[in-house]
Amino acid sequence: MWATGACSSPPRCRPRPRPTPSLKFVADEGEVARQPLGRAYVAAGSGKGGAIPASATVATRLPTAFRRRPRAAADGPGRDRRWLKGRLGSRRYICGRERVDMSGTNGDLTGWAVVDEGWGRKAVDFATLSEPSNCREYVALHHQLGVDTGSRLLDVACGSGLAIELARLRGASCSGIDASPRLVAIARYRNPDCDIRVGDMHHLPWDDQRFDVVTSFRGIWGTTPDVVTEIGRVLRPGGRLGLTVWGHLKVSPGVWALSPFRLAAAEKVENQAAMVSLGRPGAGERLLESCGFVDVKRLDVPFAWEFPDPEGYVRALASTGPAYEAIQNVGEEAFRSAALEQACQQVRDGVPLRAEINVVGYLARKPEGVD
Repeated sequence: MWATGACSSPPRCRPRPRPTPSLKFVADEGEVARQPLGRAYVAAGSGKGGAIPASATVATRLPTAFRRRPRAAADGPGRDRRWLKGRLGSRRYICGRERVDMSGTNGDLTGWAVVDEGWGRKAVDFATLSEPSNCREYVALHHQLGVDTGSRLLDVACGSGLAIELARLRGASCSGIDASPRLVAIARYRNPDCDIRVGDMHHLPWDDQRFDVVTSFRGIWGTTPDVVTEIGRVLRPGGRLGLTVWGHLKVSPGVWALSPFRLAAAEKVENQAAMVSLGRPGAGERLLESCGFVDVKRLDVPFAWEFPDPEGYVRALASTGPAYEAIQNVGEEAFRSAALEQACQQVRDGVPLRAEINVVGYLARKPEGVD
């Protein structure tokens, strides 16, 4: 059992000053950016193979206006599963313009099961050990969006539903969607009166202009720009959108906590550059404006992981999607050993392990008079 500030075993875990992380996460000009991701990443390679340059931004094919799409079936009795075939893209395994699952195969239902394995295999650990640290991020964005009594809110890539629960406590009427059935099961358990569905965020199973507010917490990336148009479809005119993405990881004091994710296969680590590109200056603004949103605002969002001890950190980290990819590549024992070593270097007497990481938020509004 670990004791804060009194690690008697192993010896390398004795408290020491926090070192400056030596791991390079953000590429210099011309190099490949290798930024680890958070909850919303279990992607395979870049889709077309090869390295992604540091200058890469969001996908170039951007929608220019809100457009109506056929309404996807809900995941209730009599649901139509045809949209799952050939539409395997979810925020967790879309890569560039080609949608692939984590095993690298396309066009069947295997990927749907694999994405749940990545994020759902330790769903209870994620819900209780990892996601609670996101509460600062959730509360800050809800406040900025003015979520209040009567707000009809949709959370895209809702995970285990903590953000929905916090919005519900503010008086909002909440819905959510996620690709992992096991995370959705927890979200429904936490929010039994909310409409929470398993599905693809590119094909939201709700009518046009259904919501006043849509949120997504590190669920939409530079590789998934079409989702923003789909969000615009379900927002009412004048409705608000708030989303967050990883920001400048290189300057984040807590970037050490993400370093074990780099144990994933090289092509998967390289693909992260395109995913986190939405956090670069101007990238999110351009995407939202291209999709017809107005009053776009960029802001810094508070985010800090906290853990009682190194073992708690390792267990929480292992519950995430990026950890699953790393474990697939090097094995669980090697992953846990590397994560434990990182955490032991951060132990300080009398305080929890704390990793403050730069997160960027975007606020935007759907203009009045737009269907």
